[in-house]
This record gives sequence, structure tokens and C-alpha cells, in this order.
Amino acid sequence: IIEAVLSEKLDAFALEISNQATVCVVMANRGYPGAVVNGAVITGLDESGQLSSSADTQIFHAGTVRARSGRIEAHGGRILGVTATADNLPNAVEHVYKAVEQIKFDGAHYRRDIAARALQRAVQ
Repeated sequence: IIEAVLSEKLDAFALEISNQATVCVVMANRGYPGAVVNGAVITGLDESGQLSSSADTQIFHAGTVRARSGRIEAHGGRILGVTATADNLPNAVEHVYKAVEQIKFDGAHYRRDIAARALQRAVQ
């Protein structure tokens, strides 16, 4: 969309919107939002920095670096945005937390209540 706007070709842009639900959980570093400890090796991701076992999940890197050894390390406060898409919100929540459980690094923490209010409203 941004490229179409910048090139003044928005009238020729075909916008596609999905009806699927998407949920993102941010994995943060030890000490966040204060002083953080950098350098923890992140495991559970493939060579491209994604979860190879989950086609419905995408990892957005924020506070990561690839070390000389080739390993991905945590450097910063907000490290990863783990994002899952599914046909409905309960399934998207289930998929995103399964994905988060596969990713490990020393000091990792994340909220466990993401989408909880939306799920409560959906049940009511």
C-alpha cells in the first residue's frame, strides 16, 4: 500500500483483506522495560529466523542480531513478535502460544493474557 501511494498508483492497487484472526505475542528480554541483558542465544528458530514447523506463524524480529557464529541472539528489550493466524480468535491464540513455547532464550518473558478480553467477549 505504501509503495502504491508513493508511486501515485493507489487507484491500480488491489487490496485483499483476510477474514482470519491474527494474534501477536511479544517476547521480551530479561530486564525489559528497564536495563536488559544482551547476548542470549535464541533457539527454536530455523536458519531463516522462522518456525519451520508452523506455516500459520510468522516471527517478526525486533531486538535480534545474527552473531558471527551464525546463531540468533537477543539484543534489546522487545526481541520477537510471534504472530499466528487462524480461522478464528481462539485458534489463533492457541497457535501463537504453541509457537512461543518452541522459542527459548535465557531471560525470555511474555504476557500470557494476550487476547484474553477478546476471547471473553466472544464467549458472551
